[in-house]
Amino acid sequence: MSAPGAARVALVTGAAGGLGSAIVERFSADGYTVERADQIRPGGAEDMRAHVCDVRDPRAWEGLAATLAARHGQIDAVVHAAGWYRPNLPFAELSPDLWHDHLAANLHSAYLACRFLFPLLSRQGSVVLFSSTLASRPTPLSLAYSVAKAGVETLVRGLAAQAGAKGLRINAIAPGPVDTPMLRGNALGAEGAAALMARLEARVPAGRLVTREEVAALAAYLCSPAAAMVNGAVIPLDGGQGI
Repeated sequence: MSAPGAARVALVTGAAGGLGSAIVERFSADGYTVERADQIRPGGAEDMRAHVCDVRDPRAWEGLAATLAARHGQIDAVVHAAGWYRPNLPFAELSPDLWHDHLAANLHSAYLACRFLFPLLSRQGSVVLFSSTLASRPTPLSLAYSVAKAGVETLVRGLAAQAGAKGLRINAIAPGPVDTPMLRGNALGAEGAAALMARLEARVPAGRLVTREEVAALAAYLCSPAAAMVNGAVIPLDGGQGI
């Protein structure tokens, strides 16, 4: 980790999104210097500490890694919250381009995050990726997203031993439905966002959806010294929906 007295540094991708913005807020409250990256400039065009990064593009990651190295030397945590899920389509209507887009945005980007940022991590640094409950329970309308997220879980388990040998950790969070703009954009037909939220809540034994703050709190825990022996884990956060 960073030297005693130095601010810990975290990178959050997807920082302008529903989950990413909550994670930025939590890590900032925990005393991190937070670097933010997204397809758009998080925090607005005037925020020049935020990075525009196409997470599907190796050159974008290479440039981001170089910037972080020059600015900080090393970083302590990476939370890769960027992802994409659209639209709801049965397999027969899932075009090769849409299939590829889901894999690129969700799985290939996770590989690139690890490939380019592992060398920047401080001793005992931590990477948190995002899976989904849909990785283990795909629906007929989520196949591309589900396959991508299942790949993320395999990536985490496959890299854990190599990361651990260097004093690093990699884990994934697998949330159930969280009320975000991305989720609301997946209402079916004339269903509407409110009806979608009600339908999803009815499936959760706890009777409500996971909050963004709960996701951010778990990410913060996984990057903290309290989770020093948590490595290679995929942690469901779904209120018992997977039981």
